[in-house]
Amino acid sequence: MTATVIGRGGALIESKEDPMDFEAIVRRVRAEFLEMPGLSLTVPQAGRLWGLDQDICQRVIGALIGSSFLRCTAGGIITRADA
Repeated sequence: MTATVIGRGGALIESKEDPMDFEAIVRRVRAEFLEMPGLSLTVPQAGRLWGLDQDICQRVIGALIGSSFLRCTAGGIITRADA
């Protein structure tokens, strides 16, 4: 199954990834940040923590930043937007 997703720079790309799996990963990462309100990570740290490759991790974090749940500091640290 292919799905159209938004890549870096807003370009549309085709992905063989199941959109439902992506949404499950987004929910899992969101739950981790809810469970640990002070959690702050770089994207590479987050990828290692959740066992995600950097591209998927960046997309997950991007989706959560886009929904205003997470924010990225000037130093590249990802944290909850309400923290």
